[in-house]
Amino acid sequence: EILANPIELQRQFMFLMADYAKIWTNLQYAQEGRDTYPVIAPKSGDRRFKDERWTERPLHNAVMQAYLVTCRMIEDLVHNTKIDSDQKAFAEFTISQVLDALSPSNVWFLNPVVMDETIQTGGENFVKGLNKLLNDFDRDHPRIEMVNPAAFEVGKNIAITEGAVVYENKLVQLLQYAPTTDMVNKKPVFIVAPWINKYYILDLRQENSLVKYLVDQGHTVFITSWVNPSEELGDTAFEDYLEKGIYDCTDAIKKITGEETIQMVGYCIGGTLLGCALSHAQKTGRSFAHSATFITAMLDFTDPGPVSLFISDEQIEALEAFMEGHGGILPGIYLHTTFNLLRSNDLIWSFFVNNYMLGQDPYAFDLLYWNGDMTNLPSKMHAFYLRNMYLENNVVKPNCLKVLGAPIDLGDVNVPCFFISTKDDHIAPWKTIYKGFQAIGSQDKEFVLAGSGHVAGIVNPPVKKKNGYWVNKAKNVGVEEQWFNASEKQEGSWWTYWDQWLNAKNKGQAKARKITKKNTLEPAPGSYVKVKTKANAA
Repeated sequence: EILANPIELQRQFMFLMADYAKIWTNLQYAQEGRDTYPVIAPKSGDRRFKDERWTERPLHNAVMQAYLVTCRMIEDLVHNTKIDSDQKAFAEFTISQVLDALSPSNVWFLNPVVMDETIQTGGENFVKGLNKLLNDFDRDHPRIEMVNPAAFEVGKNIAITEGAVVYENKLVQLLQYAPTTDMVNKKPVFIVAPWINKYYILDLRQENSLVKYLVDQGHTVFITSWVNPSEELGDTAFEDYLEKGIYDCTDAIKKITGEETIQMVGYCIGGTLLGCALSHAQKTGRSFAHSATFITAMLDFTDPGPVSLFISDEQIEALEAFMEGHGGILPGIYLHTTFNLLRSNDLIWSFFVNNYMLGQDPYAFDLLYWNGDMTNLPSKMHAFYLRNMYLENNVVKPNCLKVLGAPIDLGDVNVPCFFISTKDDHIAPWKTIYKGFQAIGSQDKEFVLAGSGHVAGIVNPPVKKKNGYWVNKAKNVGVEEQWFNASEKQEGSWWTYWDQWLNAKNKGQAKARKITKKNTLEPAPGSYVKVKTKANAA
């Protein structure tokens, strides 16, 4: 298609040559000590060229700018081609992967940081890097190590908030956390975590644990710790997660607390499940929710972002065949790799440079440890989820999706609802989440937009005083852009705002609910979360 339009190709090539000429002129000016004016600068958030040596050294600055203008020209050519939107999106993604791989930051003699390290160490950095490379690829599922695996241990220095497993079945362990206040809100908080990764993203270290924060604010907190499924659970269905993860667990919480309704929270895919459960409960006469919070949770999948590139009828059929050949599960390494490709510069190439070219040890970073603690997925559930949510968008279509025998209609949901999304989320785009917010039938609902991305925007404790969030108290403000244009930015963490919302929906106080020996099956974080996939254990 690009070659079929030689006029546009020639025009873009002329622009590129003009940019190259300006860069060459700047390089000559720099050598003469004259002022220079950059032709292009890295995009905000592009950390490949953040080191000041890229701009201070004329030759490396010229290499960087030549690369960036070339990328811009190629991206413009692909973007302006007149092809199907799905084909264009896939082409743009593919081109971006190639361009990212060809970045001068990934070439040792073009990267000033690597060059300096090589000179200073006499090449020892490459010896160390080669050893790391051989170690990382000497396993069943080769991968670049993102974090020192010995830096963290679940239950030792992450996921350490005091609590206990108070209920379990073959699919989930229910954790209850010990109170830290004398009085607590009567309505307990139950977090339905996603099962595509481990729950402790919400309970990393004490200073950034949302669980610990809620407990300290006087909430009785429960959370799901899903099993890391092996082949015997390959036939587990989406409905099983609803029945065993929400209904069975809420029954246990009611028994423990004496409360008939609960402040429900659904995170990511856990929020999609919660939305289905709320509608199903309304249809079948069940009652368990006092309120519902949806954290980066899509209910409408009209535009799910870059993930949609990997989802089509053909791809799902191929995936089903693949999972059948792997004992009825999708090994965690494959989903992990897919998400990393969506941010290859940050989650692949930066570690390639750090580990193999600089010869440095991986970072001791809790978020990265969690990111690498992968989980498997049951084939039956995963295929159902991809087909009914991502491909056919059935959740948001009234009575189109049946779960446990009842048709789902989000318009039935009538409990107070709180939606939190993040502005730079590439996994669950905020504008798409806003569409799901609009589909909820409740007249008492609020949408809040936090800064940053899918994880960093959520794990944002008040002590950091960063990112901020946007609120809009108006009713029926229309589409996403109208909501945002009429919103007001607040400083600090959305945690405090949400806590105020939970308190406003609460119904009085009760004496702190201590965890009894009778209810304790084992101490938190429990055993399910410690089950590693083969790739993790390698």
